[in-house]
Amino acid sequence: MSYQVLARKWRPQTFHQLVGQQHVKQALVNALNEQRLHHAYLFTGTRGVGKTTIARIFAKSLNCDQGVTSNPCGQCDSCLDIEAGKFIDLIEIDAASRTKVEDTREILDNVQYAPTRGRYKVYLIDEVHMLSKHSFNALLKTLEEPPLHVKFLLATTDPQKLPVTILSRCLQFNLNAMSQQEIITQLSDILPKEQVSFELPALQALAKAADGSMRDALSLTDQAIAQTNGALTLAAVQQMLGLMDSAHAVTLLTAIACQEAETLLQAVDNIAMQNGNFVSVLDDLIALTHAMQLAQLVPQAARLSDFEPQDVALLAQQLSPEKVQLYYQLLLNGKRDLQWAPEQKLGFEMLMLRLLAFEKTNLQTTAPSTPAQPTQDANGKVGGLRALLKKSDSATASTSLVKPETLNPVSQAAQTEPQQTEVQQPAVQEPVTEPVVETPDEPLAPQLQPIEMGVHAESDDIDDALQQEFSQQYEQVMAQASEQGFAAAPEQQPTEQAPSSPSPEAQQGQNPAANLADKEQQAQSAIARILQNRNISGAGQLVRASEDGAKKPQAQPAPISQAPTPVKKKADFKTRHKTDESKLAPELLQQIAPVQIKKEVEPQAPSIPVPEDFSSPISDIKFAHQQDEWAHLIKRMGLGGRMRQFALHSIFTKDGHTFQLEVDQSQQHLDSPMLRQKLTASLCEIYGYEVQLDISFAPGVIDSPYLIQQKIDADRYQQAVDVINQDANVVQFVQEFDATVDENTVQAL
Repeated sequence: MSYQVLARKWRPQTFHQLVGQQHVKQALVNALNEQRLHHAYLFTGTRGVGKTTIARIFAKSLNCDQGVTSNPCGQCDSCLDIEAGKFIDLIEIDAASRTKVEDTREILDNVQYAPTRGRYKVYLIDEVHMLSKHSFNALLKTLEEPPLHVKFLLATTDPQKLPVTILSRCLQFNLNAMSQQEIITQLSDILPKEQVSFELPALQALAKAADGSMRDALSLTDQAIAQTNGALTLAAVQQMLGLMDSAHAVTLLTAIACQEAETLLQAVDNIAMQNGNFVSVLDDLIALTHAMQLAQLVPQAARLSDFEPQDVALLAQQLSPEKVQLYYQLLLNGKRDLQWAPEQKLGFEMLMLRLLAFEKTNLQTTAPSTPAQPTQDANGKVGGLRALLKKSDSATASTSLVKPETLNPVSQAAQTEPQQTEVQQPAVQEPVTEPVVETPDEPLAPQLQPIEMGVHAESDDIDDALQQEFSQQYEQVMAQASEQGFAAAPEQQPTEQAPSSPSPEAQQGQNPAANLADKEQQAQSAIARILQNRNISGAGQLVRASEDGAKKPQAQPAPISQAPTPVKKKADFKTRHKTDESKLAPELLQQIAPVQIKKEVEPQAPSIPVPEDFSSPISDIKFAHQQDEWAHLIKRMGLGGRMRQFALHSIFTKDGHTFQLEVDQSQQHLDSPMLRQKLTASLCEIYGYEVQLDISFAPGVIDSPYLIQQKIDADRYQQAVDVINQDANVVQFVQEFDATVDENTVQAL
């Protein structure tokens, strides 16, 4: 007997054997039990979720010899024939291969005939969205009112392509994708019956690769069984699927947290030597950051991921939530940009170095502001990460990670502060003032004294080294500036003495700070002079700033009665955000402010003088206000906007102090109380007394200023055309050269 694949061998034969799709099973079981059967059903969902399987089980329930039931026997002839695909009254149609309207009409011609063996004639149309438009039209009438003995079962993976007229005639059931747990449970039930040994992580990898499809999971399981000879291990499944061991993700992230660049690049090389899938490693890193973030909020969530819970918990304790979110975002962007890299390894290395660079930046920026803490805690944190890194390096070739050692209580207490690892980067370039440590009560003094002594001793050593280095740099800068003619400003002495001089201890504490400030000011002036002599842009600003700083007297304690200094007026926006053109390239300056080339003024042709006895043949009346009183009033009132348009389309009559306006009905939309008030005020201003304005609307108002102006323009244009056509020179051109006058270019001036 030939081998039957797992997807066909273990296809569910009843609703109770069906995995998932509880909402669909419940609806169909209730309909069968209550005999409330619709004539058309539509099953939609992605591939391998049970559309065709549910349709066959439903057809078996309708035609079982024991009657319409939700639990077919599976032993009668009808059930056995349906399982074997030989039942004559179950017509399965592949719409992808029979898309023509002729095929659909041939099928529908047999709908009217009664079933041969079964109780119902069932039409199962798979991938129904592949039918043509004409096929859908031919199916509409039969699908709406089929015979009582006919049931239509439609299945599709793309319901959006179905016409609305088809959707409205069917009961639609949307099948969900399978969860990974459902797939793992089904595989765990099938494989022992097939006498195949397996590892649970291997099934988890298969379920994840199936992406919600049970048929894909069974097909991948068939492939894995053939490759491993019946022993499913995680390493074999990962090799088959092109996946990478999750230990690589832990190693990479641990190396980034420990600032081990050499170890990080070595791990990337190991992945490349294994012909690894860098996209899969990125997916593992993203999943690891997700698991870390969950563990930071809920520590018990570390057991829910595919990684070792101890590794996730340790990394979650060492890295702050902000850093984990930053890594997550950088990894997502890196996965998106990986396709644009020349090689996947190159893009992956750049992404890892980017994570390493962000880690260094965070350490350097936060190190000066982090208070000194006992070194025992820091050693405990870094020791825990390095232990994890060593264990990850030794376990990359194995199938699972070795659990890291349990941290001591001191390191566990230190893990609650993610900022502690940042103290290991001494990126201090400026003198740091010692923090003032206040002892709250006397009983706590003996406990804090050793820590304070250690902190002060360490900070004193740092201050001495920084002062010595600063003095050497100062002497070098001043010597170079003196060679170029720079003279250091003498130290200014205070002209007045404060009423109450400070104590000797305070003076000793203030003198070094004052001397340091003076030396910084002189060094800045010297550097500015050196830059100016070398013709470096921006040196002038430094020179002016240093000269202004040298001219300013030293700050002295102001008396209480002194008036407050006036606040300097803030510069405007353009001045503050003006572009510094001294730092821009010449090409960019040319684009920003191109040199304007002066155009030469073209000499104008001399105008022809008008003869003294010349009289224009065109009328001198150019505007309506020259012959209409209402148009003249409109000009005097200086109306504008919609009020002017409203007035130009009206007729004006006056009766004493009463003014009547008859406005064209097409302008009624402009009427408003505000418009009437303004128009009345303008008339009162012109006449010098109170007037009463009455406005009425009528269709087709004639002799309005607007129509008068149009008539004037038309008459003057016609006069200009007549003058051109009657001109002797124009008539000669027309006669001798068969020329024509373009009347559209004629204008009445």
